[in-house]
Amino acid sequence: MGSSDDKKIDYGTVLTVGVIAFVCSSIICIFAPAFISFKSVYVVGFFVSLPIISLIIVLIGGIGTDIEAKKEKGKLQKNICDFQREYEEYRERLGITACDTQVTLLELDDSGFHSSIQQYLWIEDNNLCMFPMSKYYIERCTSSTVKPSISDLQLISIPVNNIEYFEEIGELRKYTTVSGGGSSIKGAVLGKIIADDVGAIIASRVPIKSEIVSEDERRIELIYKNEKNEILNLEFEHDAYDALKYLIPAKELRRIMGLNASNRAGESC
Repeated sequence: MGSSDDKKIDYGTVLTVGVIAFVCSSIICIFAPAFISFKSVYVVGFFVSLPIISLIIVLIGGIGTDIEAKKEKGKLQKNICDFQREYEEYRERLGITACDTQVTLLELDDSGFHSSIQQYLWIEDNNLCMFPMSKYYIERCTSSTVKPSISDLQLISIPVNNIEYFEEIGELRKYTTVSGGGSSIKGAVLGKIIADDVGAIIASRVPIKSEIVSEDERRIELIYKNEKNEILNLEFEHDAYDALKYLIPAKELRRIMGLNASNRAGESC
């Protein structure tokens, strides 16, 4: 036995067919008099009915498409509300409170691309804790037919003592692009007609525009050991730099290297 989905009308196809039928019937009605005698009432009725029937099909397809779009929007909104409710309940069960410190964790998805997932970040019982915000899952993983599973959201807790360091990698590149300054053939010719070579130079001048372009490729990498003493890493967007400096300042690689350099200098004295 087929499901109800098997009998669902594709109103988008109905609309497309209706539009094509209307265009074709209109063309036929325009050119038919040159080849067919319209003395018979039946012939006239047939050709007049073609565009009318086509318009009815277009109307049915358009109304059906609009109704289906509203239904899909309603289903999407319901899934969003249901997920948000489940998210809040799950967060409360874990005892996680929303905090102002937020960072963006980069995770590799199944296709090999980085997913940017915003996280709450805080220190609790000398652990660096992270929990994903609902925004990413609502925007990227929720549709009218799919709702994310709460089990996909994992609380990350890393003992501060297990954190080796965090550092800034990549670079912020800035460069200036220049456009304009070329010459216009029409302007040059017109200028030459008006005022010989000097006019040509003036008329051909195009304003030079410069623009500073920034390419921020900076990332923050956090290196830590797990319970098996294995070295692991987490990668963040650059918004994590100030947050980590505030929460675990002693783990910043620059600071560690600076202290080590100072200690070596003191020992050599």
